[in-house]
Amino acid sequence: MVAWVNIDARKKGRNIKLCNSLVFLLVPLGIYFYHSLYTTFFPKETTQNNTSTGNPNKPSKGADEDRKILKTIDKIFQDAITHRASDIHLEPDKEKLTIRFRIDGVLYEYKGFPENLGKAIISSIKVLSDLDIAQKRAFQDGSFSSAIKGRKIDFRVSVSASQYGETMVIRVLDPQEGLVDISQLGVLPEVEEKFKSVVFRNDGVVLIVGPTGCGKTTTLYAILNKVNNSGKNIISIEDPIEYKIKNITQIPVNPRAGVTFANSLRSILRQDPDIIMVGEIRDIETAKIAIEASLTGHLVFSTLHTRDSISTITRLLEMGFERYLISSSLAGIISQRLVRLLCPQCKIPYVLSADKSFGQEGPQLKAGEQVYKAKGCNYCSNTGYRKCTGLFEVFAIDKKIKELINSKVSEEEIFIQAKKDGLITLTEDGLIKIRRGLTSIEEIESVIR
Repeated sequence: MVAWVNIDARKKGRNIKLCNSLVFLLVPLGIYFYHSLYTTFFPKETTQNNTSTGNPNKPSKGADEDRKILKTIDKIFQDAITHRASDIHLEPDKEKLTIRFRIDGVLYEYKGFPENLGKAIISSIKVLSDLDIAQKRAFQDGSFSSAIKGRKIDFRVSVSASQYGETMVIRVLDPQEGLVDISQLGVLPEVEEKFKSVVFRNDGVVLIVGPTGCGKTTTLYAILNKVNNSGKNIISIEDPIEYKIKNITQIPVNPRAGVTFANSLRSILRQDPDIIMVGEIRDIETAKIAIEASLTGHLVFSTLHTRDSISTITRLLEMGFERYLISSSLAGIISQRLVRLLCPQCKIPYVLSADKSFGQEGPQLKAGEQVYKAKGCNYCSNTGYRKCTGLFEVFAIDKKIKELINSKVSEEEIFIQAKKDGLITLTEDGLIKIRRGLTSIEEIESVIR
């Protein structure tokens, strides 16, 4: 183009430098204006020609996959609430991710997902829980909330490394299922008055005892809900806080920040509390402060891992407490277990063909008695059971029991006196619930060993 302009300029006697300058100026301007006009009048064609991924208004493949993952997670949570699951287990293996729901204390398989989708599901839940998705070899804990079926549900997430990837357990905290009234715990009418006499008092230590997963925390929350009123200053120390209760000061344990059960308990005594709840007695220091608090006029609720109510006294002695401290501070011990309730719509009555014994010297069910067993229907998701109830052994520490504790007698002698005072054992509670058609022989055998 420039060469042609130069030849033409020489023939006509024009200034070659001027012509070259005009070419370099006008040609780019012409190209610019042409492009602008073309893209204005033909925008779709231009976009299609210059976009390697096709129509930008069409979602990309990555966006589709993200939506699929989120939709899958939402379905998992929806089904967990529908089936009243208390926990969601995400367990990877070599080829897939298996998801199980804990319903009424028992794990049931829900679904399996391919390995790649399973990893994406776990990563997405970690993002929801504000966890580090890049860290895959360390324990992590987080939480998040979601509106499901018209109500707010809290999810507490725990992640750990395993052989084939990250294992995740999600605790489902549904206030509608978790916060119950004392009347819904399963306390027998025969021991209701004794239960209330232990719980509704002004001072002393009340211990809820039993193994992990037996419903101790549920019982504590039910008690706090009942004693909660504007005239009381109630403070709880929990690890972690599962349900928020109005008008109660709830303190979460945080060992990394130096907030433990022991030092929190020591500090809140200066907060003028009337009632104190300690989520769990894990060491002698916490137990000592709790006992001292009760002796200065406070009512203290806590939990301890022991076999039954009577053996709790021996456990406290083994921790190093003097007998006079135990007898003067303990107000009562409530031992408990959880059993599933038979589905009311499909349970089947039958007559025992032979005597049934629980334990070597325990009470028996007699041949000819009518009891019930599980069947399964749509109402109970074909499990034969729906919801749980508690077995309770309510041991009130009265004057006679205090004297026996101070007298260094054996567990057996204390048990004999407690039976004279009307103690109903866990086994006896279970037998009563079997005879009333509330649960099955198999359920009681599973927890009374």
